[in-house]
Amino acid sequence: NDAPASARRDGLPLQGTPSSVLVAVAFACCLGTSPAVMFGPILPVLKAKLCLGLVEAALLGACPGLLGSLLRLVAGPLADSMDQRRMLTALMALASLGMLGVAVVMGSLEPGLAPHAYWALLCMGLLAGCGCATFIVGTTQVSYWYPVASQGGTLGLLGSVASLSPPLMAHLLPRSLALFGFFRSYAMWTAMLVVGTLMYNASGHSAWFFQLQGRGLTREKARLQATALGQELFPPEAADAMKSFRTAASSGQTWALVGLYASGLGGQMTLLGWLPTFWHEAHGLTLEAAGTLTAAFGITACLVRASAGPASDRLGGVALTTIGLALAAAGACPMFLSCGIVAEVAGQEIMAVGTAAISAAVFKLVPQHVPQSLGGAFGLVAGLGAFGGFALLPVVACFPHALGRPGYAMSFAVFPALMFAALPLVAALWLADRRQTKEGDRASVAHGEEPDDSIALLRC
Repeated sequence: NDAPASARRDGLPLQGTPSSVLVAVAFACCLGTSPAVMFGPILPVLKAKLCLGLVEAALLGACPGLLGSLLRLVAGPLADSMDQRRMLTALMALASLGMLGVAVVMGSLEPGLAPHAYWALLCMGLLAGCGCATFIVGTTQVSYWYPVASQGGTLGLLGSVASLSPPLMAHLLPRSLALFGFFRSYAMWTAMLVVGTLMYNASGHSAWFFQLQGRGLTREKARLQATALGQELFPPEAADAMKSFRTAASSGQTWALVGLYASGLGGQMTLLGWLPTFWHEAHGLTLEAAGTLTAAFGITACLVRASAGPASDRLGGVALTTIGLALAAAGACPMFLSCGIVAEVAGQEIMAVGTAAISAAVFKLVPQHVPQSLGGAFGLVAGLGAFGGFALLPVVACFPHALGRPGYAMSFAVFPALMFAALPLVAALWLADRRQTKEGDRASVAHGEEPDDSIALLRC
């Protein structure tokens, strides 16, 4: 997939290769998405120190995802018309600033946090959540580097690496607080974000088409040279954020993908924020043990998402989405029925497999169903889909708030309901695929060619 040697001998002033950019983007997105769990693993501690109710604590845990998901709506369309490297670098810098603010607030109030710190932490958490939007810029950047046929595997790998940091931080944060305290733990986290920002900025180059345009070539000449180098996807003519957004929003398939991604990634992010509290409060586990089980959930999701990308290339995105919905719904049953800790751990792992499969399949389907506006489509799908993670966490927290201890088990009724509600969206995408296949077959017959039945599978 790297640039041909002949292109390099011709002296084209280009930088980067698909593989090197994928590594740089994956590393940056891994660090950038880590603030998603900056409060979740220690919510029971913050709840006690700040004198919070359960729903208030859930809002604090979910706040990094709020601004991050809203920024994805804007960042996706902008990625079609702006330098993706500058955008991602700016988001990383804002996340570093927000994390630094959290460290300062924590440090200034140690060892006894005061209730008024809640609003300061909420604001800094929102700012740190800018890093959660790096993923949508990164997926758009990588999509322009790679051919359509390998989008499932490539974006699945990127998604799995980007999703790796939240479970790792869920495991490490309670232990870090015990060893170093609040200020030094968040200061070290800030340092990691700063280093990651600098490293990405040095090697995360935009695709060849954008580089050629930046060096003065017309759109036509830049497209011709980029096509010769192997680039297949290009932004629409005169791309701007609003046009890309409107183009994607005008497609009903975009909204079906939004709903599915809200079920997949939204459910996954909700569980990453809720599981530490669930294991600690419902089963009496220590924060360290609760963080370890949460990390097991997140790491399983990462591993599955890496393998689910290639699986979506082979099985089809619609088929894999259906399997993921069934697994996610089934995995919630042991928690809802209070079947015991062993069965519930198995259930959370099944949910990890299901939600990760849905997320990987959706990102395979985006370039196939909305190829005319990748940035706008990725922005809507990832932005509104990730917003589900912010919206669902207070919803599940309402169950124990209203019902007491039994409400922790009852809260898992939300997830099967969410998965069943997504089934009509899968059917809508399947019907769209069938229509496209029939149109393609008619066009083939009109040109004297035999229709290719394999197209139906590839388009799924």
